[in-house]
Amino acid sequence: MSKPNIVFFMMDQLSAKWLEAASAGACPTPNIDALRARGVSFTNCITSNPVCCPTRATLATGLTTRQHGVLENGYQLDPALPTFMRVLQQAGWRTGALGKVH
Repeated sequence: MSKPNIVFFMMDQLSAKWLEAASAGACPTPNIDALRARGVSFTNCITSNPVCCPTRATLATGLTTRQHGVLENGYQLDPALPTFMRVLQQAGWRTGALGKVH
């Protein structure tokens, strides 16, 4: 059985209402709409820290800000901490990152 593709998008400052507005023609986003229709979309999410680096570290590790220690932008994630990307690599997936990966 082949492994399914996993594409994880995380965009800064992209309000859900902007995507919903696309259906009214305010801001056409056909490619995002197509990906959303074929994938999973989380519509009720919260964060324990609204700053970029701590949030990215939380998503990567599954740990809270206090647990992973990335308290604000500029802090580095401890490379010894497991991340979902490393878990995927260890299971045989090829992984990559594009854009802001801090």
